[in-house]
Amino acid sequence: MREDNFTAKTVQTLYRRAGGHCSICDAPTFGPSGNEWKATNVGQAAHIAAAASGGPRYDEKMPSEERKSVRNGIWLCSNCHEDVDRNVDIYPVGKLKALKHEAEKKARERLGKPPSPPSQGSDQLSFMLDALAIQRIRQVKGQMKADDLSSLEEKASSYLHQLVDIQLAEDHYGPVVSRELIILLHEFVEICSNMPVSVAYVIDNFLHDAMEAHLPLWSKEEVDRASQVAAALIHSSRPLKERRLIIQRGYSFVKDLIKGIRSHFGSKDARLGFPNELILEEPRPRGRPRRGVALVESDCIDGDDEDMIDGEEDAERRYLDLMRRLTKTHDPKTEFTLEDQILKLGFEF
Repeated sequence: MREDNFTAKTVQTLYRRAGGHCSICDAPTFGPSGNEWKATNVGQAAHIAAAASGGPRYDEKMPSEERKSVRNGIWLCSNCHEDVDRNVDIYPVGKLKALKHEAEKKARERLGKPPSPPSQGSDQLSFMLDALAIQRIRQVKGQMKADDLSSLEEKASSYLHQLVDIQLAEDHYGPVVSRELIILLHEFVEICSNMPVSVAYVIDNFLHDAMEAHLPLWSKEEVDRASQVAAALIHSSRPLKERRLIIQRGYSFVKDLIKGIRSHFGSKDARLGFPNELILEEPRPRGRPRRGVALVESDCIDGDDEDMIDGEEDAERRYLDLMRRLTKTHDPKTEFTLEDQILKLGFEF
């Protein structure tokens, strides 16, 4: 299969135009190695539209010369290059071009200027904290990939608790940290669907912090990714008593997300698509396992739960109906009434 690879000159041009920094996380990509005559490079020239058919964002209509030109390239560190090609829905062509434009603009503004000392501004501190946070998030990703899948649920709490001191609501963390964290959470819930309640609360806190800090900067892809994490909480397969605690975390986030999008972008914004689907969705009935069918742990119902199932499912439907109404109202008095009814059902909002 033919690949339209960049020439050495194109690679060098992309590196220079980005000022040697990654166009996403802004990390420097060149530095000294252990050998005093050599330098270390962790940067890569990435294709915006793939070099060959079957690659990420491949455009069959793009001419070969365009595909291997500077216009179709972006300078990235090796970690961001991997994320960009693995998460095509988060990094479509248009977004990568915008990131490239911003990175080159920043590189142009830096030319001939020394970095500002921390006492004159918080940019340098923010950059350092972002870089450290991203490094830790990627270390946790690496641990998840290296571990045996069968042991992930046992280690679920230890993974996320390594990151609890990354307080996204604090001003000095940039949107790139929120993006990295939500990608990690999405990968986490895909692997670990049977999470304990304590882990669901940590995930919910991360989602709310990311939304409060950076929602005005989120694209539709980022809203959808965060909503998919919330959907994993909503569709939890934990036993009945724990499940109530988990699904209300998911619905609470989706409700707040919908209100936030309407506030920042308007009631007809495309970002409302997937969150609206989730809040309109009926809760899935648990039902009882059929006689003679092999059971998994999450299907087992103890004696107390069996008597509660019908009433609990009615309560869940009533709760979801109240949450739908809560997302739509703008009247403080109505909000208070709905919230009071939700509390009386034994749920949170």
